[in-house]
Amino acid sequence: MKKLIIFFISAFLLAGCVVKAQIKESPEMRRGTVEEQKLVAKASGTFLEKLDKGKIDETWETVSPLLQQSLNQKNWFTTLHQMRDAVGMVKHRKIVAIAFMNTVDDAPVGEYAMLGTETHFQNLSANERVALHNDQGTWKIMGYFIEKTYKLKLKP
Repeated sequence: MKKLIIFFISAFLLAGCVVKAQIKESPEMRRGTVEEQKLVAKASGTFLEKLDKGKIDETWETVSPLLQQSLNQKNWFTTLHQMRDAVGMVKHRKIVAIAFMNTVDDAPVGEYAMLGTETHFQNLSANERVALHNDQGTWKIMGYFIEKTYKLKLKP
C-alpha cells in the first residue's frame, strides 16, 4: 500500500508529465461487457465533465476511498487545477479504450478499470487516462493522467 501511495503522490506532483499508471497491460486485462463499459464511461464522464466545467472542487466525492486515504483533498485540488490550467479548455474528446482488470500493482485485489481518450485541449493534443476502482458497486476515480501525444512526420 505504501508503494501505491507514493505512486499516486508522485503522479500528481508530476502534473503534465508522462506518467505510467501502475495498471499495466497484461493477459488478465479484459474488455468487459457492454454494461460494464457503460458504467465506467459514465463514471469517467461525470469526473471529466466536472474538470471541463472548472468544478474541480466537486471531484473529491468521485475519488476512491483507496486514493482518499493516501492523498489529502487540498493536494488533489491543487494538482488538478495545475494540470487543467496548463492544457486549457477541451475542444474535442473521444474514448478510445476501456480495459478491466482484477489486480493492480501495490493495491488490494479488486475490480479496476482504465478509460483512455484522445483529447484535443486548447493548448495541447493528449491522451487522457482515468483509472477507476469499483468501490462497493460504484466506480470511483483512482487516478487521472494527461500524456502529450506526438505525431512524427517521416520523410520518404
